[in-house]
Amino acid sequence: MIKKNKKRDFEKIGSILERTIKNLGLEHQIEKEMIFQVWKDVVGEEINKHTKPLSLQKKMLVVEVDSPTWNNELNLQKKGIKKKINQIIGKNVIKDIYLKIGSRDVSSYWFPNCDFYRFN
Repeated sequence: MIKKNKKRDFEKIGSILERTIKNLGLEHQIEKEMIFQVWKDVVGEEINKHTKPLSLQKKMLVVEVDSPTWNNELNLQKKGIKKKINQIIGKNVIKDIYLKIGSRDVSSYWFPNCDFYRFN
């Protein structure tokens, strides 16, 4: 005879996913992707045009900026940006932000009045 009131232990899918992500060692990658996803919303359209988050290494977010001017601007805003990102993600994934002056994707710029472009 089959018992109809057999008690089953169910586990929530969220806890299964969390455990699986941890077991596969994907926590860091997911945190990095979450930061990249919220970057534009946190810094705003104008700063986003001049910056690009590159990597997350030992809770250090590495961000490329396209000029010394934007480097200075982000230096002034680092504490607030870090705080907002950590709040959105819900844990302290960023301890500090390292700014690196570099060249952004050249294809995103338009040079009017030029027929030939030469980049060294």
